[in-house]
Amino acid sequence: MTLAMPMALFEVLCAAIVVAFVLARSRLAPRSNRLIANYLALAAGAWLSEQSVIELYQFYRYTHGWHGFVGVVPLAIALIWPAVIISANDIATAICKSAAIRTPLVAALLVFFDAWMIEPIAVRAGLWRWSHPGLFDVPPIGVLGWALFAATACWLLHRNRHPLLLAILPPLLLHPALLATWWGALRWLDRPIAPWLGPACFWPISLVATWWLLRQRSHRNVPLSTMLLRIPPSALFFVLLALHRPSMPLVLSALAFAPPYLALTDLAALWRKSHN
Repeated sequence: MTLAMPMALFEVLCAAIVVAFVLARSRLAPRSNRLIANYLALAAGAWLSEQSVIELYQFYRYTHGWHGFVGVVPLAIALIWPAVIISANDIATAICKSAAIRTPLVAALLVFFDAWMIEPIAVRAGLWRWSHPGLFDVPPIGVLGWALFAATACWLLHRNRHPLLLAILPPLLLHPALLATWWGALRWLDRPIAPWLGPACFWPISLVATWWLLRQRSHRNVPLSTMLLRIPPSALFFVLLALHRPSMPLVLSALAFAPPYLALTDLAALWRKSHN
């Protein structure tokens, strides 16, 4: 596989982001030992989910350029997803003010939102390939799968359940949820989707979400540190996008994901911090 960014460099950057996230998040968490236990349990659950989904359904495969495969899943992937889920859960908890019902749902929506940016860029960069068609060669169920996993994981995180459940319950519930959504609806969307439908759909959603977040002044509830932890992984994927000659619809779609997160960031506090 030929990448504009060497795979080894990409994996090193991912590892650095994971380490930085865990260290920074540990300083913010009142119980860092539970954070590390939760992180490792989520990594185990993410690996079990991907390993079983790939083996059972054959919808996608990781390309051979990755290093450190465990089964058919690169270890780096299993270690990256907990950061995405914990970060989404932190934001959802702040937005929903710890509401027991809404927080996991909002966190799952954030992961769904993140996955729609990550998946097409990763496919464009040749990190993995889907065997079914969809928007930017990504079937909708591929994005939905991580949102379903995140919903269960964030429900457990919100209730501070034992870390072992994070490794078992999300993968266990993922399969019936995937089968229900596939046979109930998404198999009818198993066809190529015109690329310009990406920005046509994402930008209205992005603008409505941004308007709502600004109206609610959600940035006052979300710690600036929580949002700053999202900058390195976001920057990495935008660099990947720039290096792989993306189409204009893909660029416009990726840019649509920025406004809501900017609305969640206390830019005034960031300005004051940068000038102190």
